[in-house]
Amino acid sequence: MNVWVFAEERTGSSWLSLEISKRLNLKYGYVESLISTYDTVIHTHNFQLLKDDIKDIVICTTRKNVFEHMLSYIFLYRTKITNPEFYNDPHIYYGNFKMSYDFQKMIEHMKIEIDKKEILDFINLKKERIQLLNEYKPNYIIYYEDLYKGISIPELGLNNIKFSDGGIMEKLPYDKRKIFVNWQQAENWLKEYYE
Repeated sequence: MNVWVFAEERTGSSWLSLEISKRLNLKYGYVESLISTYDTVIHTHNFQLLKDDIKDIVICTTRKNVFEHMLSYIFLYRTKITNPEFYNDPHIYYGNFKMSYDFQKMIEHMKIEIDKKEILDFINLKKERIQLLNEYKPNYIIYYEDLYKGISIPELGLNNIKFSDGGIMEKLPYDKRKIFVNWQQAENWLKEYYE
């Protein structure tokens, strides 16, 4: 048995995939193309793979709060480009931002101005993924926000999967007013073009 996790970035998906793998004693693999394997939790950001005839259990991770998701997504990629040493810090990518002193020190001086193109790119990616999910229905859609309370995946016999089981996965943006100089304008753009 394989479990596919189609992961929107910044949704706790890496943690979830590893947690499922650990609980079910399955291998874990990150892929961007179809692979032939068995007994593996397959983690991917390539939603186009939904078009292939996947017979395994399919899970999608996303967020309920699209604005917070967008800020976290933009922050991740801006940081990856401007501060690659922080992008590779496991506290930032897989863990709680507040655990990394260096990260806190960095964001005190970081000011990001979001441009409209970044928002439109995020919206286009989000809409493309929603269209694929509507067409090729996953077995489960798991929301980042629900992982704080705990979720169940009955087909896998898994109950009460929550962040506290393996560390908190608090993603940005709890400091959005400090980091994003035009976060209110960005929120208005998102409302204008997404809703």
